[in-house]
Amino acid sequence: MVFLVEEIESSRQYVLKFYRHDEDKSFQAELNANITLLKSPYTQKAIKFVIENENQTPFIVENSMFKRYSYIILPYCSKGTLIDLLIAANNKKVKLSLDLACYFFK
Repeated sequence: MVFLVEEIESSRQYVLKFYRHDEDKSFQAELNANITLLKSPYTQKAIKFVIENENQTPFIVENSMFKRYSYIILPYCSKGTLIDLLIAANNKKVKLSLDLACYFFK
């Protein structure tokens, strides 16, 4: 599940990707992908990872309580991410120059 959340103190918005304990393989795949992406300065990077054995407080969502869960917090991009830009360009049949593609995917 994915949620738009707001930090109370700063009013900054973030994306929270929530994983039930039975979705551990999906969480691990996302975690591994983010670890790889940390090397690139041009991608959306996770701000925080919480793995299920670190949780103390149950998470309640849609009238269900989860005692074992993991989550990833990502920055929220109100105008979209690089991937959104690329999808929009592709839908409009706009081709990226080789230089721009190389810049984005160093």
